[in-house]
Amino acid sequence: MRTVASLLFLFISQWIVAQEFSYVDLLINNYDNEYETTLAIVDTLNLDDYSIYEQYRIKIAESAAQYGIDHDAPAHYNRLLELKKSCDPQDLKSLFYINDELIYAYFYVSEVPDGFMDLIEVNKKIAKKLEDPDLEITSYLYSTGYLIHNNQYNQAKNELWKAREIAKEYNKTEDIFTVESNLSVVYQRQGLLDSALIFQKKIEKYYSKIKDTTGLYGNYNNTGQVYKRMENYEKFLEYTLKAQELAPDNLDLLNLINNKRNLAEAYHYNNKYKLSSELFVDVLDNIDTINARQSESKIQELEAKYETAEKEKKIAEQETKNEQNQKVIIALIATAVLISVIGLWFYNNQRKKKLLVEKEKKLIMAQKDKILKEQELSTIDAMIAGQEKERKEIATELHDDLGSSLTTMKLHFENLKRQAAQQDNKIYFDRTEQLLNDTYEKIRQMSHKRFTGVLASKGLIPSVESLAQKISQSKELDVEVIHYGLDTTLENSLELLIFRIIQELLNNIIKHAQASEAFINLTAYEDHLNIMIEDNGIGMNVVSIKPTDGMGLYSIEKKVENTGGTFEIDSQPGFGTTITIDIPL
Repeated sequence: MRTVASLLFLFISQWIVAQEFSYVDLLINNYDNEYETTLAIVDTLNLDDYSIYEQYRIKIAESAAQYGIDHDAPAHYNRLLELKKSCDPQDLKSLFYINDELIYAYFYVSEVPDGFMDLIEVNKKIAKKLEDPDLEITSYLYSTGYLIHNNQYNQAKNELWKAREIAKEYNKTEDIFTVESNLSVVYQRQGLLDSALIFQKKIEKYYSKIKDTTGLYGNYNNTGQVYKRMENYEKFLEYTLKAQELAPDNLDLLNLINNKRNLAEAYHYNNKYKLSSELFVDVLDNIDTINARQSESKIQELEAKYETAEKEKKIAEQETKNEQNQKVIIALIATAVLISVIGLWFYNNQRKKKLLVEKEKKLIMAQKDKILKEQELSTIDAMIAGQEKERKEIATELHDDLGSSLTTMKLHFENLKRQAAQQDNKIYFDRTEQLLNDTYEKIRQMSHKRFTGVLASKGLIPSVESLAQKISQSKELDVEVIHYGLDTTLENSLELLIFRIIQELLNNIIKHAQASEAFINLTAYEDHLNIMIEDNGIGMNVVSIKPTDGMGLYSIEKKVENTGGTFEIDSQPGFGTTITIDIPL
């Protein structure tokens, strides 16, 4: 019965929890496939010979096997509820596995009173009380699957970070990389392909180190798909070929077809059309094989239906006497349905008109907002340009005017010093000279500091890299810059705005995050620039941030919104901070 439910969790690795008994598990572990055999085995068991926990496992297997035969999902769900009612609240392990089966049953019964996430939250608490990290990580991965299915990617990332912390606490290296593999999936769903690729590379190193060819096979396939979405077709072909070399010998026909289709696409994108066409022909042959098997299955199904129809014909003959009454009832129902359809049509027509009016109002408001934002952005551009001009003027005056005057004064003073004959006068000359030198040096430094900026450098990327290098030299924070696609310079005012935003966010990390590492990712797409700044610091409670907290995040968010972009903070206390900015180009 778990086939449909497992579709939601394709990205989650299989989790096998060790059982405390072997014989019962050996008998009923495969009840998904051998339903009648499972029921026959259960009939031979004396439940008194087993512990309470083992008895519950046997009853769960019995109910699931019965569902596999009669497909009566509500009956199966109700049987599980009865087991849960009879379970001792202190028997946490039995309760966990009953809830686990209820989670799967949720997908088959629409009238389930307790929701999917409610059951998972209960199991999280049980696993924590049992101090069982395997059960706890499993629960977090289930909730992650549900959140991704509903496109709630930020919440899914929070669940994964919590699972990762548990795995780190108990030194479960394999689980850590399982979680990071799921993080890569989340980043792919969000379109953050560079971040997804970083995790895929880490996972590739891990599987290579432990020589896990099955893990490497899946990793190479996933990495190839990321490169395909990035339109790096050479890498797409390279990783698809690597995956083909490690493909297991026992692949089923559907997975074999998918592998060949991937390789055919990779050859096609790399202009190797002959190899591509040969593989596509092979794929079509395999599909024909599947269709032939399905046709044979349909023929058997039709024969079974024919035998059933003969039986139903005899039953129908006995029910002929009631047909007249049934026709009257059907006529009444048809009339009622017709009236309902007319009423529904009228209601939908009125609702569509109302929605159209509301849509027009929203369009007018959006146009007004766009005009206001454009005006505000123009004001900000003018303000930034004015500030840069003022800085240049101040720097020029400091360097050309005051700097020149101080230099002249210094020359005259040195002449006076050489002419001074008395030792006492020389001491005063030395002190005064030192003050002049200090003043001159401060003015020179101010001049250079005011004059340097994004516009005075060779572009955005060199300026950001220079800033990162200066911060890293302090040995307190290591800043790494990763950029992709920024081959040309942007508009001067936009480069300046982006540089100031990055500079302010790095200042926040230094002042508040207590981080040792920070990453700046800049990725240029066709229509927007993605900026992602991550740190491994103490994190923060995003909900409690106020505009007056002093970190300038509210001001940065407003600047980004004025460009038509988006600003998102992803952070939890103890899990670092990730800030994602998208600015249209």
